[in-house]
Amino acid sequence: MNLRIKRTAARYFDSLWLPTAVHLALLGILAVSELPRWRLPYFISDTAFGFIVISLVGILSAAIWNLAKTRWAAGWTNLAMLPICAAITLVSALFLLMFGPREDHFADDLNIPTDIAVAEPFDNAATETAPSEDKFKASLLSALDTPGSDDAAVTPDMTSLIVCNKLMPIS
Repeated sequence: MNLRIKRTAARYFDSLWLPTAVHLALLGILAVSELPRWRLPYFISDTAFGFIVISLVGILSAAIWNLAKTRWAAGWTNLAMLPICAAITLVSALFLLMFGPREDHFADDLNIPTDIAVAEPFDNAATETAPSEDKFKASLLSALDTPGSDDAAVTPDMTSLIVCNKLMPIS
């Protein structure tokens, strides 16, 4: 068993194409696991993303291994494939984050009480003349309908604006 692991690791690190192929295969698994119609559990895509990061480290390790063994073609090829695979991973991860099927489950357990009165908004609040149950609302709407109204309910206290205008006059 130990000999089989050593042979597999030696094939992986000695290869020109195997680290890149493993990385791209893992990216394919990630893309397939994110398809919305299959509804696979999210731990599959999260695990695939973890293995993708590990495979980037594997590409770097294979490049260092081949360069240390003076296999220049394999070492430089693996080193050249590292930024290419990293860029492909970044683009695909950003694409999956933007268009992925994840749901936020924000208001799944939201319960709206039934004893709350629901008010319908006006189409045009300034021209609405229907009688209102709220006296303040009725006085506000009537004050807005008639310009220059002296209704005390909607007249603001202007002392702070007067002081501000005296301190910093508008030129």
